[in-house]
Amino acid sequence: INGHGGNTSCLSDVALQMRDENVFVGIYEWWRSIPEEITKKFYPESPAKYMGHAASAETSLNLFLYPEFVKMEKAKNVDTLWAPKKFGGIVTHETKDFTDCGVVGFSKDASPEKGKIIFEACLEELKKLVEYIKEVKI
Repeated sequence: INGHGGNTSCLSDVALQMRDENVFVGIYEWWRSIPEEITKKFYPESPAKYMGHAASAETSLNLFLYPEFVKMEKAKNVDTLWAPKKFGGIVTHETKDFTDCGVVGFSKDASPEKGKIIFEACLEELKKLVEYIKEVKI
């Protein structure tokens, strides 16, 4: 279970190395597992703006799981997306290059109610992944 997008590439490398040892490793990332119908329901106009770092989906999930650590008075709507794509390439790799506060997207509409729905949906997707991994033959 990966909780940080910055870990994805190294986890993928480890998973490939484990495959060489005849071990199949699945990498679960909660933000990729949110069903499309939920993102469309909560964020119909522009899902990408609500799915970024510290944006609505992540903040909602934390409001549900760890409300004591979330300070909604500090929530921001930052009109930026992940690494800008120019001329077929990605021109930056660090969040600090395109946001000065760490937020990528909109977080002001986050709620624990949305977080609960996201959490439960992600848990169902994780269960499906575990069942799939149990059946993989290598």
